[in-house]
Amino acid sequence: MQIMKHRNSMMHSIYNAYMNTSVPSHGRGLTPVIAELYDSYMPLTWLSTDSRFLLVEIASSVRDAEANLRPHLEDGYDFQTTACGLWTCSGFLDITLLEKVEASSIVHSIVPSLSMAQAFNGSGTIVNQALYALKMNRVYETYPHLNGTGMKIGVLSDSFNTSKSAAATTVSNLSSDIRSGNLPDMSRIQILKDAVTATGASDEGRAILQIIHDLVPGAMLYFRTGSLGSNDLVAGIKELADAGCHVIVDTMSNVLTPFFFKRTRPLQLLGRSWKSMALRIFLLPETTQDLLGKVSFSILV
Repeated sequence: MQIMKHRNSMMHSIYNAYMNTSVPSHGRGLTPVIAELYDSYMPLTWLSTDSRFLLVEIASSVRDAEANLRPHLEDGYDFQTTACGLWTCSGFLDITLLEKVEASSIVHSIVPSLSMAQAFNGSGTIVNQALYALKMNRVYETYPHLNGTGMKIGVLSDSFNTSKSAAATTVSNLSSDIRSGNLPDMSRIQILKDAVTATGASDEGRAILQIIHDLVPGAMLYFRTGSLGSNDLVAGIKELADAGCHVIVDTMSNVLTPFFFKRTRPLQLLGRSWKSMALRIFLLPETTQDLLGKVSFSILV
């Protein structure tokens, strides 16, 4: 048991904080120290604000997590799976059952899913400075027909229209963005899957698609959440590619994904099927970041 506690030390820090009812909580059973650590930089994803179900990544000790680990977790511990890969399952775990789950011989390790979107800093809803930074205004003066017509562009980010602020009537949401012209009508927007909870959702995906719509107003726009764990992120890439997207913009990274563990890297998991996809460009943040949070991007053609 001590070995498992050491291996899952981050989960046990969250578990101990959640179970410590003598310390004032921040609305989710977390002590101020834990809440500040995670909420300020790498927010934990809970099924709801009063839920004990936390989004985690569970590694299996045997091959084929879909066939072996998933039924074990769902039948025995009410695990709410989002997706499984060859060796891991992503989903919502009842934090109070942590010690029972990790004691199972089929479970190798458990970590919280700390996906974070690399945010773009826009300049408002009126003037899109990207038009001028990329000199797109000059392109359209000479070639007005190059407006993205016939293209399908997908975005992987945290959420599209799920955040708590999107539900308010005083701020931007999907309906108001369509009315203002910041987004096209719904006949040209396809939402393959949005975030399942408003916790930690910023609707960054909708903001990115607003920028893309300014640059290529004739393109079809696609969104797929990438915040439901690394395995579901891989599934999202496949779904966007299967939908015919020519370009995918991915702003997600999982800070706990081992750098050299190829099985958890989305592009490695796509394997040979990559060549058969309509996808031509994949824009994603590099794995490395400096301490100031600057992100460089790679374009894979």
